[in-house]
Amino acid sequence: FNGCWWMFLVKIGVFLLSALLWWVPFATILISIIDLSIAILFGVKGTEWAWNNRSWSSITNFRQTQDTWNKVGLVFFLLGIIGIFMTIIFSFATLSQYL
Repeated sequence: FNGCWWMFLVKIGVFLLSALLWWVPFATILISIIDLSIAILFGVKGTEWAWNNRSWSSITNFRQTQDTWNKVGLVFFLLGIIGIFMTIIFSFATLSQYL
């Protein structure tokens, strides 16, 4: 697998894990923070990993491919941020029902 597929699989795994632990408010927040941390790691190291992962025909081809994946990565990153805020809001709403 290349980096994109690993990121996709991590996102699916985090989603399923948070779906299983929805009833534990702070577990879902922790899972969301781990998800965001993994997204940042892939954002920082992804270009280096992509360059080392395969041989590219030219630097221009590599940069064009990376520009596309940078846009996709930004969308995933923003979805992660939105997910964290939604998790926090719903966790505290659920927690406030018990207080």
